[in-house]
Amino acid sequence: MTANTPAQSFPPLQDFSHVPRGPVLIVAPHPDDEICGCGGAAVMHLQRGDPVHVALVTQGEAAGDARERLEESRLAARSLGLTEATCLNSRDGAVAEDDDLPARLAECITSVKPRVIYAPSLFEMHPDHVATLHAVVAALGDRRDVTLLLYEVNAEGMASFLLDITPVKEQKLAALKAFASQLDRIDIVEKVDARNRARTVNVDIHGVTHAEGYMEVLAPDVPRLAAKLSELASLLKANSL
Repeated sequence: MTANTPAQSFPPLQDFSHVPRGPVLIVAPHPDDEICGCGGAAVMHLQRGDPVHVALVTQGEAAGDARERLEESRLAARSLGLTEATCLNSRDGAVAEDDDLPARLAECITSVKPRVIYAPSLFEMHPDHVATLHAVVAALGDRRDVTLLLYEVNAEGMASFLLDITPVKEQKLAALKAFASQLDRIDIVEKVDARNRARTVNVDIHGVTHAEGYMEVLAPDVPRLAAKLSELASLLKANSL
């Protein structure tokens, strides 16, 4: 019997010391993605003394009033002790068409000087999430001095590691309650709680009930990984016909 490849192995549960110290930039396609995907990690960074900045790519106007959604995001940020979120004002639903977004992200990176950047996973299903990741990669270029951690919102994919967020889960869920306009449409509190609980299905450690999954990757490697994922998707589609 052959050994499992890394892609077939359970992601290891890592202590937060695995994540580098220093300034943090969370890049979120829409208001609430920053909490859904990496709200637990954000709290842990703040508890450790790492400055955390949020860059919202859009105002989320396709799913509600833009000003209301931005205020909800800022309320959620304040509830966690984050600085107020910056909005880069791409059009919701058309992030891929914003050719200037990488330049605006590059300016944000220059200002924040992050040691760690959080961005949407390669496995995300929403086109704005995918476009946001590629804009982050374009903004970073060949830089290898920034740890890029890809978070999950609407799709669970391959993860390099799991982060135990059990001690801060209540802060994360409380922050999600700030998004009242979205709670009228979908219970993101319950669903995100379920996702984080499900991520511990193979964690046999007493007391660990909630985790966030992250893919750690070098920015220059993302285009090659995305191409292989696209190839796999095409193969699966061809075999399902």
